[in-house]
Amino acid sequence: MNSSGILAFAIDMMASLYLATLVLQLILKPVSFYSVPILARLAGLTEPLIGPLAKKVRNRWRATFLVLMAVLVARGLVLGLLAPGMLIYSPAGAKMLEYGRDWTLTTYFLMSFQWGLDILVALFFVSMMVTALMERYTANPITHFFFRVMDSVVLTFGSRVERLGSPLVIRLVASGSVILASTGISVVFLGLLSLLSDAGSGLAANISLGLLSALYLGVYSLGFLTLVLIAGAVMSWFRPDPTLPLIRFIAGLSQPLLAPIQRFLPLVGGIDLSPIAAIFAVEAVRSFLVQLLLWVFRV
Repeated sequence: MNSSGILAFAIDMMASLYLATLVLQLILKPVSFYSVPILARLAGLTEPLIGPLAKKVRNRWRATFLVLMAVLVARGLVLGLLAPGMLIYSPAGAKMLEYGRDWTLTTYFLMSFQWGLDILVALFFVSMMVTALMERYTANPITHFFFRVMDSVVLTFGSRVERLGSPLVIRLVASGSVILASTGISVVFLGLLSLLSDAGSGLAANISLGLLSALYLGVYSLGFLTLVLIAGAVMSWFRPDPTLPLIRFIAGLSQPLLAPIQRFLPLVGGIDLSPIAAIFAVEAVRSFLVQLLLWVFRV
C-alpha cells in the first residue's frame, strides 16, 4: 500500500468513527447517549457542527442528519482524491472511475456525489425492508430511525403518496420515485463526466447504467438481512441483554424471516437450523436478482 493509500485508510477510519457517532445520535435518546462517557466525549466533536445548524433548522434530528450527509460527501471527496477505487458501490460509480482517466477537481466532485447518492439509495432500500418487517409503534430507537428515514422519503414526494392508504402501495410508489430520481441524477453525473473525458457514452447508455445502478443497490441491500440473520444466529449461542436496543432490533427483524421456516423445519438434535436456511434463501434470491439485472442490461 502506497502513502496515499495509507492516508486514505486513516482518513476513512476517522471519518467512519465520526459518522458512527452521528448515527448513534440519530438512533439513541440524548439521555442514553450522554450517559456513556466515551460517547459524550465523541459528541463533543460533533457539537460544533450540529449546534449552530440545529438553531437554524429548529430541529436537532434533522440537523444531525444534514451533518451526516455533509460528512459523507466530504469523505467521498477526500477519498476520491486519494483512492478513487474506494468510492465504487454501483455500476455507475465503476463507469465514472473508468471515465476519469484525466482526473480534475470536477471529476472528484462528481464521483464523491455519486458515492453519496449510492449510500442514500442503499439506506432507503434498507429502511424499506425494515419498515415492512417491523411494527412502527415500538420503543426501539433503531427501528424509529429507519421509520423516520422512510417517512422523510414519503414526505419528500408530497402528501398524495400518504393518501394512497395501503402501506404496500406507498412503498412501491416511494421505491419507484427513488429509483427514477437516482437514475436521473446518475445520468446527469455520467453525462457531465463523459464531457470531460474522451470515452463518453450516449444518453441511452447512461440512462441504462443509471437505472441499473439504482436497481443493483436495491437488490444488494438484501445483504443487510443476511448480516442481521448472522448476528441473530451468533446471539443465540450466548445470553445477551434482551433490553438493549440493538439486541431487540436484531431479534425483531429476524423473527418475521425465521417464523415461516420454523413451521416446516424441525429442530435437529435440539439445534434450530432456520437461520441457516433463511441466510441461504436470502443470498440465493440476491444472487439470482443480481444476475438477472446483469443479463437484462447486458452488462
